[in-house]
Amino acid sequence: MATIEKINGVLSKIAYWILVIMMAMMSIICFSQVIARGVFHFVPSWMEEACRFLLIWCSFLGAAVTLRKGGHACVTVLVNFFPFQIKRYVAIAVDICMLAFYGVLTYQSVVLVERYIYRVAETMDISMAYVFLAFPVSFGLMVFYSIEEIVRLFVAPEGVLRLQVRIDNVEMLPPAELGKNGKS
Repeated sequence: MATIEKINGVLSKIAYWILVIMMAMMSIICFSQVIARGVFHFVPSWMEEACRFLLIWCSFLGAAVTLRKGGHACVTVLVNFFPFQIKRYVAIAVDICMLAFYGVLTYQSVVLVERYIYRVAETMDISMAYVFLAFPVSFGLMVFYSIEEIVRLFVAPEGVLRLQVRIDNVEMLPPAELGKNGKS
């Protein structure tokens, strides 16, 4: 378990900093575009395309980073009616479904990248494969993060606490854990 957490922790930090850099680049380019339009009445055509490509990368990489941090919204109305142990297995089943979904998306996005490898962006003169590479990279990270979550829920006792955070319900904790969190 520790190995998976270390690998995913490093991948998550790398993805996070790439995301920060891309967001900064996108902000600078967008701001420059506004200044160029307002002051010079001319905007280089590559700026809009660069912002669009950076937005694609930021959206998908941000989704992967958010998944690792457990930040995606989930609907828990039905799950909250189950006893604690069943909630844990429902969470495992959901994570297995997510893993299968992300696996299919990863494979299909690799096919997409291969299909667009010889297409070139109109103004930036780069292969569209670089733009679409955001999909397999992000979905691949989501596969790794889903595996980590499944393993955590199966074997690690702290997986119980992670489950509580995911479902955002104090009643998720078994009675012995309620006292440890200071909530009762």
